[in-house]
Amino acid sequence: MLEKHLKRIKKAESGLTEEDEWEEIPTLGQKLEDQIIAEVPDRSVIIERINKKNLDAYEEDAPKVKDAFSNTAQYTNLVRQYVEEKKSGFDKFKKDYERFDKEISILNPPKQEIKFDLNKFDYKEIKVTKLKQGLVKLETEREEIKNNLIHFKNQINQAQSEYDFKVEQIDDIELELHRLEKKEALQNKIKTEQEAIDIIKKELARGGDLNESRRIFRTVNVLVDLVNEKNKVTLNELNSVKAELRELQKKYVEVMSKLK
Repeated sequence: MLEKHLKRIKKAESGLTEEDEWEEIPTLGQKLEDQIIAEVPDRSVIIERINKKNLDAYEEDAPKVKDAFSNTAQYTNLVRQYVEEKKSGFDKFKKDYERFDKEISILNPPKQEIKFDLNKFDYKEIKVTKLKQGLVKLETEREEIKNNLIHFKNQINQAQSEYDFKVEQIDDIELELHRLEKKEALQNKIKTEQEAIDIIKKELARGGDLNESRRIFRTVNVLVDLVNEKNKVTLNELNSVKAELRELQKKYVEVMSKLK
């Protein structure tokens, strides 16, 4: 850093009037007095250089440089990511466009011109070379048509496999949904029956013939055990069906994966 110091005395602080200033101005041939020279203000300029150590300069400027570098790197990564996403989308579009053009060209093959008709040909003028050329051309065209048929058959089989798999998934979900609805309804029914049984027990315990109440109470307990056993059997059957469906689904997935 450079600092500049000018030691000047303002006019108001000097106490001199304009007349005094005019008197002090030397005229032609007049010599300056020592007093005037001594009173000339000091107009020296002091230049000071502050030397900083490399470590201090680094610690002062490093945060700014790191922040600027971090912002630049982050912006560069965002731009690179954006460009890669656009390039990936463009490559996919280009690939789909080429595949579409190829399939359209397969569906619209060029018309083949018939160079000759064997039925109308004079067998005396038939040449072996010409027949061989025509045969090779027809075989090539046949192979192209055969390859196109294989290509579309593979696409149809793949689409059919995906369709069958989706149908199986829908059936499994519908079956699971039906099972859960039935289970929920059964649980609600059990809850309702249990509440009714509890009410009967309370009524029997309130009063009346003690022996008769005990007899009826034992009968109700037997009915409760029968209902619980029946519900338990039903739940076990549902769980068994569910396990079998899972096994079938697993086998179906394995078969489909082998076919693909």
